[in-house]
Amino acid sequence: MESRITFLISILALLIAVLPAAGFAEEDKAEKIKEVIDKTTPEGRAAFQTHRMKNTLGLDQEQIDKVREINLKYARKVETTVGASEGELRKLEEMREIGEEKDRELKAILSADQYDKYLALKEEMREKMMESAGS
Repeated sequence: MESRITFLISILALLIAVLPAAGFAEEDKAEKIKEVIDKTTPEGRAAFQTHRMKNTLGLDQEQIDKVREINLKYARKVETTVGASEGELRKLEEMREIGEEKDRELKAILSADQYDKYLALKEEMREKMMESAGS
């Protein structure tokens, strides 16, 4: 069960990270995100993201604490957006904006090398998602 939740959180992180560039129909993106949101909590998604970033970016304790706060803040914003009664396209646009805001906050905390690695990992995840969507 934990591996399924980890998988779902990974998919959500991928979808949010790559919404602007993914080649899915807008409604498909929104549905996939809603499915993941329904099966996880903001706290769980934030904890997973923080753990992954700590390991892949080599965060120090001060960065971990700040990244944890940012991840939770934006996981809650995404959950609120997904649960809103607005149309799916508007929700996706809001999530794109949330992702951009989050990236700006992370850029202020991460070193230049860490931020570059973060962006490269987002791109790698986007490519993997595109490959799996094509199969």
